[in-house]
Amino acid sequence: MNSLLFLLVLINGTVKFRGGKMSYDPRREEVILTDSAEIKSGRVTLIADSMIYRKEQKELLAYGSALLIIEHDTLRAESLIYHTENGKGVAFQGRTHTEKGYLTGKYIYRVSEEVLLVEDGTFTTCDKVPPHYCFYSPRMKIFKNEEAVVSPIFLRIRKIPILWAPFWFFPLKKGRKSGFLTPRIGYNSLDGKYLRNISYYLVLSNYADITWGLDIIEKRGVRGYGNLVYKRYRSFSGAFTFTLAQEFSPIRRRWSLFGSHYQTLPWGFTLRARSNLLSDVSYMEDYSEEKEEWIKSSLHSYISLTRRWSTGTFLASIDEERDVRENTVERTLPDITFKMFTFSLGPVRTGGSSHFLRKETEEETRYYLDNRASLNSEFSLLRYLKLRPELDLQTTLFDRDALGRRNVLRNVYSASLSLSTAFYGMSLFGLGPFERFRSTTRPSISFKYTPEIDQENLIPFGEISVVPPQKSGILSLATSIEGKTRKGKKLTLLTVNLSESYNFLNEERPFSSISWSSRLLPEFPVRSRISGAYDIEERRFYNIDFVTEAELKLSVLEDTSTGKKSGWRIKLTHSMSSLETGEGDQRLRGSLSGHPTSKWEMRLSFNFDLKKGELIDERIELERDLHCWAFNFRWSRYGDTWNYDFKLWIKKLPDVKFKRSLFEIFLPG
Repeated sequence: MNSLLFLLVLINGTVKFRGGKMSYDPRREEVILTDSAEIKSGRVTLIADSMIYRKEQKELLAYGSALLIIEHDTLRAESLIYHTENGKGVAFQGRTHTEKGYLTGKYIYRVSEEVLLVEDGTFTTCDKVPPHYCFYSPRMKIFKNEEAVVSPIFLRIRKIPILWAPFWFFPLKKGRKSGFLTPRIGYNSLDGKYLRNISYYLVLSNYADITWGLDIIEKRGVRGYGNLVYKRYRSFSGAFTFTLAQEFSPIRRRWSLFGSHYQTLPWGFTLRARSNLLSDVSYMEDYSEEKEEWIKSSLHSYISLTRRWSTGTFLASIDEERDVRENTVERTLPDITFKMFTFSLGPVRTGGSSHFLRKETEEETRYYLDNRASLNSEFSLLRYLKLRPELDLQTTLFDRDALGRRNVLRNVYSASLSLSTAFYGMSLFGLGPFERFRSTTRPSISFKYTPEIDQENLIPFGEISVVPPQKSGILSLATSIEGKTRKGKKLTLLTVNLSESYNFLNEERPFSSISWSSRLLPEFPVRSRISGAYDIEERRFYNIDFVTEAELKLSVLEDTSTGKKSGWRIKLTHSMSSLETGEGDQRLRGSLSGHPTSKWEMRLSFNFDLKKGELIDERIELERDLHCWAFNFRWSRYGDTWNYDFKLWIKKLPDVKFKRSLFEIFLPG
C-alpha cells in the first residue's frame, strides 16, 4: 500500500504510522512497515528503511538507515531498538550530533532521558567522513548537557593513535562549567622544562568561579595558585590571584597577591580596591611571562570611595606605595578630595577644590589641607581677538614648618592674562590629488604674575611644593596646513608649534630657550615628527628627537572558497634622540604580519639598537588553519632569555590544546 497513513489508537495514546507497505499481525500485535517507514508517538519520531512496532512490549525496532528524533535530539544508526514507554533503547553503529561535535559508537545505550552509555565510541568536531581526527574510548558515559566521562581515551589522527590518557572529562554544558583545564608544557632558557597550569576550574555560582592550579618548574620548584573571579551586573565585580612558590635551589618560599574589586554602594557611592603585594623584588622577573613586568619595582595598593554629583565629585582613599627594590613603604591615611565643577556666574566662570592628605613613612608622618579656587572669563576684542583673564587662589594649612611651629598657613595667588587670535588662508590652486590647501595660524601672548611670599621655613611634601614668584610673558605660535582631496577628504599635511617666554625677574638671562615641535604627514603611511629646543644666547639646538614611521598595507590574496581578502602589514619605526650630541639612542623597530598562503598567517617583530649594532628583542610567530584544528608556533628572545613553544588545538574545543612539550623528547633543550 503506497503512502499509507492511518491511526492506531492504543491504551496509552496515539501512534502514527506511515510506509510504502504495511502488514499487521493481530496474534503478535505487531505492525510491520517497509519501504520508507515512519512512526510517530508523542515527541518521538522514528524513520528507517523498515521497522516493526510491538504493541505489548511498546517497542520499536528499526533496520536500515534508522533515524531517531526526540524533540531537538537526533540519532542515526544502522539499526536500533527503542522503548516508547520508558525511553530506553540501543543503537547499533550509531552517530549523533551535539552542540560541540559528532559522537559515534558501535553500541549506544539510552539508559535514561539524561544518560547515554557508549561502547567503542568516538568524538570529533570534524564534519568530514572519515574525520581528520577523533577521540576514541572503549567506554563512555555521557550526561546530557553536563559532561562526558571516558576511560581510557586515545587521540587518533586519521586512524593512528597519537596520545593516551587513563581517563578524561569533556564538559557539555552551555556557558560556564567546571572542569580540568589543559596544562602547558614547555622549555625556557632560565627555568628548563616546565609543566604549568595543572588546574581545575570550579564554577561557584552564577556570579563567581575559582581556578586552582599548580606549576612544576625544573630549575625552581613548584608553585600553587588560586584565581577567584566574580561579577554581578551593576553591583560588584573583581578578581584576586594568590600564588605560593616553594623553591628547592635555594630552599625558600615566595608568594604574590594581586587583586581588584569594584562595587556600587547605596546613595551613589562607588568602592574600588586594588592589591599588589610581593614577597621579594625579583618575584615578577622570575615568574612573569610578560617582560614588561620584569622591570617593575613599585607596587601600589589602595581602597577608595567615590561619589559624583552634578556639581562636583568626592574621593576618599587609603593606599600604600611599596618600592621592593629600595625596601621602602609610604602609606596615605587618608587622602580626601572634594572638587567643584566649573560653573558660570554671569560672564565669570569659577571652580574649586579641597584636598586633605596624610602620609606615613618610616621616618615621619605629615599632613596638609589644601584649598583652591579659580575665576576666569573670556571676552572678544575687535571681533577677532580673544582676551582671557584668570585668577587662581590657594590656601594651604601645613602640619608644621622647619621651625617646629604647628598648623602653619600659607596663602598665595596668581593672575594671568592671555590674548589670542587665528588666521586662516586658502590656496587658489591644487596639486596632485589635492584640490585645495588651507593654513591655520594661531598666535597667542600671555602674562603671568605670582607675588613673592615668605616660604623659607616651608617643608614641601606630597603635591605641595614651594610656589616661586613669577612675572613672565609667553609667546606661542601654532601653525597647521591641511589638504582637501578631490574626493572631499581632509588630511593634515604639516603642523609646527613654537613657544618662547620672557622672565622679568631674571635680569641675567630673561629669555628662555625656544621650544619647538613639528609633525610631517601625520595621517599618511610615511610620517615623521621632530622636537627640540633652541638656546638663544648660546645659539645652539639641543634635546632634538626625531622619529620616522613607515606603514604599508597590501591586500594581495583572496580565498576563493570564502571570498575573503587577506594581506600584509609592514611597519618600520626609526627613532633618534639627542641628535645634537650623538650620545642618545638610535633604534629601529619593525613588524611584519600577513598571510603567505590562504591557510598560513605569519607575524614577525624586532627591536634593533643601531648605535650598539645589536638586536634587543625579536619574535616570530606562525599559525596554520588545519580545517578542524589550528597550529601555532612562537619563538621569542629578550636579551639573553629566549623561549620557544608551539600548540595544536581543536578550534571548536579551544581548551583542548597540545603544546610543544608533549613532544619535548624530540626537540632540543
